[in-house]
Amino acid sequence: MKKTRKGFALLCGLLLSLGLMSCSESTEISLQEVHEQMKTAYGENYLPSMAYDSQVLETIYGIQPGWVEEFIAEGPAISVQVDTFIAIKATQGNAQQVKDALETYRTESIETNFNYPMNLPKIEQSQVVQIGDYVFYLMLGAYYEGHSAEGEAEFYQQQTQIGLDVLQQYE
Repeated sequence: MKKTRKGFALLCGLLLSLGLMSCSESTEISLQEVHEQMKTAYGENYLPSMAYDSQVLETIYGIQPGWVEEFIAEGPAISVQVDTFIAIKATQGNAQQVKDALETYRTESIETNFNYPMNLPKIEQSQVVQIGDYVFYLMLGAYYEGHSAEGEAEFYQQQTQIGLDVLQQYE
């Protein structure tokens, strides 16, 4: 009887451990798949045209190479537009540093606005999203052709929402 109880307790402990391990494991996200889904969702309004390397991530965005396991990053080839897509799988324990660096870049872009003034409303609606060890920076979509400031902010918010909807399936 004692052996049965010990065996049962051991089995319960093992099952509990396995359950906790599966809960703590982060979901694997294919950055290539997310990138393709973004391009499909935005269609002809997916405007980033130049791949960024790790040096650009470090120099422009403040993301240290040791924080990054894998990434896809694209931005504008010309300075007139600002469309940017960054997807990073952070090394273990560094997702918050990546997110903080992208948030700092975003805030500085809004405050200093070194870009063309017409881009500020789009920059203001950009988003940094963290899903486990993955961090995404979205500044994507069509450009506003209307004449109302309120309509412009709403338009860019809707454009950003397209990318957020893609990422929602991974949360």
